[in-house]
Amino acid sequence: MDGGIFSTLRELRFQPSRRIARITSVGVGCQAMLIDRCNFISSEIGFLPVVQRTAIGVNVNANDVEDPVIAGVRFKHFLVMNGAANIVTATTWFQGDAIGKRASATAG
Repeated sequence: MDGGIFSTLRELRFQPSRRIARITSVGVGCQAMLIDRCNFISSEIGFLPVVQRTAIGVNVNANDVEDPVIAGVRFKHFLVMNGAANIVTATTWFQGDAIGKRASATAG
């Protein structure tokens, strides 16, 4: 989708797949998008250390994206956000890096 059309994703569960990103946008397609009460599960859910992962949960490139109350499990980068006035509240992500020896973690 392109052109800044308002989108709402509510109470969805994004299952593992071979795609690198679960939600991604080019240009202003994500302008004012709302991602609310969604769960994102990486295809790299096994015991792969974070430094070897490639999956991205959400990639947005426009302004005013709201991400209240979402959760992500074992991504390389869970949220990659560009633009201004984006809101992230009550969001949690679980990296699983405490398994065995602590791996280098990346924020987001």
